[in-house]
Amino acid sequence: MKSLETVKTDLSLDQDFGSLTRGKVKKLKRATKAEREIILKDLKLQLDEAIKVWEFEKAAVIRDQIKEIAGE
Repeated sequence: MKSLETVKTDLSLDQDFGSLTRGKVKKLKRATKAEREIILKDLKLQLDEAIKVWEFEKAAVIRDQIKEIAGE
């Protein structure tokens, strides 16, 4: 299974989820519960890996993505 790419190390880690376009938000909302669960599972694995290698800035971005997808 191919892992989703969440953060590129050469890019700034400043990420504003408020700037997402409505189209992207609507696509995510149209995703089935199963699709969201797959995405969340992959993001949680990436979060655990980032924490394990002490990449806390990357982990924070992934954590925010998880919260956004989970609707928290």
